[in-house]
Amino acid sequence: MGNAIDIHDQSERLDVRCSTLAGSSFDDVNLSNSRFNNANLSVVSVNHANLTNIKVDDANLSNARFDDVNLSTAAFSNAMLSNARFECVSLTNVRFKDVNLSGARFDDVNMSNVSINDAALTGMTINGVLVSDLIAAYEAQTGQGAGSARNTKNAKSTKNAQTTKND
Repeated sequence: MGNAIDIHDQSERLDVRCSTLAGSSFDDVNLSNSRFNNANLSVVSVNHANLTNIKVDDANLSNARFDDVNLSTAAFSNAMLSNARFECVSLTNVRFKDVNLSGARFDDVNMSNVSINDAALTGMTINGVLVSDLIAAYEAQTGQGAGSARNTKNAKSTKNAQTTKND
């Protein structure tokens, strides 16, 4: 484990690549327009922060905690967000593509215009309701049934990607 990095009173955009920041804390920060690529951000804690328009690609954010955070217009691609917790978070216009949201929990969040595609959702809840139950009810009502096969496929591909992200 390396030394701690202290950044105070800066206004630059972060561009984090091929880095491990596991267990880090981001409190009362403005990280808007930052980029995180191929980064291990597992077990991070983000509180009272502005993360609007961030880009997260090929990153591990499993067990991350977001509290009172603005993530509006963020984009997550090929990201591990399993068991992440989002409380008092704005997710307006956020895009999730090829992500693992298994076990993720969303409480008191604004999810207006959120797009979730090709995601593993096993155990994910919104306001205490399993998303898989919501999808099953929708599919039963509309006669569509493609979601469960997609979740199985992506759970396997995301699990393979996690191996490289935890290094």
